[in-house]
Amino acid sequence: MKKLPHLVKYFKNKGTTIFDFHRNWEVAFADDFSANKIDTEKWSFTSFVAGKMLGDNYSLAGDLHVFTKGNNLKTGKKLTIEVRKEKAVGKVWKTTAGFVPAELEYTSGLVSTWNSFEMEDGIFEAKIKYEPTHTVVSSFYLAGNQDLPRVNLLEMGTKNRLGVLTLNNSKANVEGLDIANLNKGLWYIFSIEKQGSNFTWKINETEVLTLQLPAIKGKLHLNASSLVVEEIPVSQLPVPFEIEWVKCWRKMK
Repeated sequence: MKKLPHLVKYFKNKGTTIFDFHRNWEVAFADDFSANKIDTEKWSFTSFVAGKMLGDNYSLAGDLHVFTKGNNLKTGKKLTIEVRKEKAVGKVWKTTAGFVPAELEYTSGLVSTWNSFEMEDGIFEAKIKYEPTHTVVSSFYLAGNQDLPRVNLLEMGTKNRLGVLTLNNSKANVEGLDIANLNKGLWYIFSIEKQGSNFTWKINETEVLTLQLPAIKGKLHLNASSLVVEEIPVSQLPVPFEIEWVKCWRKMK
């Protein structure tokens, strides 16, 4: 019986440290998007600020898209946030006028766990297809009870990077790492381990960045979205943002 593959593997790993991670960490949140529709007990279609303030999504001046309430999301083996060329009416925030109704040329999607899951310390990870296009900014990020600061597992589009996005004198500032050298069209596991103010980023289990961020306190939730920032050639439509799975770990007490 010792020649059976599963027993060979057992005796090979017995007494080693290979299972230490699973002895010390437990799954706090997970989704593999295998169902034929998105789990609305886990995911909201609005951001925290939009949900609390308006109960509906909004765009910023310069954006070319409207966030729909789940219409641009596909599941079944993976989550796809799909940017489409179709007219839609939404709200646009303008500094001088507030929220203004507007008809825009594209639709997109957003998912967030702000009303179901948040975590202060632990590991946040997702398997994402890296396929940037300069017309769409797709991000998977952590946020608290404000839009900024936000901590990006991944941002791809006009810039391809990971790190923290903050606001400094009303101007967005990014501290992080350029990842433009990643091979396009491949799947990568992007993760952040947060312990207090220490944030460590990994790509496929390789540590690539560590930052001390004492200004980011409290619990953080998950967000993913695609923003249209330039006209998209017809041949590139629809533009997908693909996430195979999401998993969050916390240390056992």
